[in-house]
Amino acid sequence: MQGQFRNSFQAALLYDAPPSFSLPDTLARIRADCRSFGLHLRPGSDIDNVAILLGRDELQLKLELVNRLANPKLFQSAMGSAWNLMAVPDVPERILRHRCYALITIGHGSDSAAYARDLPQALRSSASGQSHPLFLLRIRVLQTAIRALSVQVIPSFAHWTLNDLFIASDKLLPFCSADPIGFPIVHPFIFYGPYVVGQPPATGFLTLGAANCIGYEFMVDATPVPWSEQYESVIALLRLATMDNGYLIPDGDTFGRQDGNFSYRVRHLAAGVDGVRQARIRLTLLFSKSHGYRSAEYEPRQTIPGGVEGAERVIGTAKPDARQAVHRMRETQAMVEGVGSRLVVSVPKSSPPPARPPGGGKIVPFGRRGA
Repeated sequence: MQGQFRNSFQAALLYDAPPSFSLPDTLARIRADCRSFGLHLRPGSDIDNVAILLGRDELQLKLELVNRLANPKLFQSAMGSAWNLMAVPDVPERILRHRCYALITIGHGSDSAAYARDLPQALRSSASGQSHPLFLLRIRVLQTAIRALSVQVIPSFAHWTLNDLFIASDKLLPFCSADPIGFPIVHPFIFYGPYVVGQPPATGFLTLGAANCIGYEFMVDATPVPWSEQYESVIALLRLATMDNGYLIPDGDTFGRQDGNFSYRVRHLAAGVDGVRQARIRLTLLFSKSHGYRSAEYEPRQTIPGGVEGAERVIGTAKPDARQAVHRMRETQAMVEGVGSRLVVSVPKSSPPPARPPGGGKIVPFGRRGA
């Protein structure tokens, strides 16, 4: 599992009129707030409306006050997100009436001023800062800088370029205190499924940003279950993958809460499948007890007592495919128990006692024991 760890990204804070705050005071606040979590920044340069702070490992924070309109092309892809339009419903009007913006760039080993020219360049990656802890540090420093600006003058809204997210002015301070494993990293691009008479609208989403941590984006199939609840499941999987001894749920397995409230089928899709360049993890909700939902793929299952040992007693190890299945289950069991969870082995209830490996019959609940 290898994240892509974008080494440089930005936030643009748009204002309806030139903000009246002191740049030196803002820099002092940023430095003080960063010292609170062990990061010491030193002045780099300060020319007119541009200031740079430098830190360890070639970390660079650049703050620029730009007294002109932002390039409208920079907002085009973000305007295609239903989430962004829900978060800032009048964003077209806010874009039209802005007169200037503050541009904050965070990076390791690079100096990017690409926001004013081209967003894809602003989202680029390089060899610098390629680790999960340094990636999270960049997010935290950028959150800190936004907060330092926003406590003085609240902008109309912000554009967080890491995952093309719009942030409403009244949500900026909570966003700056949020855990990065959430909206600061994962932007859900919501879509609708086919309409069914008598059913709530079916929604799913594609993510933008998860690949920074795990090398995969998520694709969640549309269901009548609220997309926000399914988003929580994606975040839980991302936390599982990025925690100490974390792992990705294997292809073909299922996962759910230990209370059995819901279950998903997990499929890994390689880059290039369906013409999509980014590798994805596809999640299909099989059932949700709290919403009375069952998918077409759902089938009642029965647990094999004894877990992997019980499965081994049932299928034996005389044949190569049986030995391979038991070996794979043991590998999965080690990963699951490594994060304090447990592995449940099951087969369809309609099946007789299995005489061959119960392919795809593994349920991997996430969350610690007793959670």
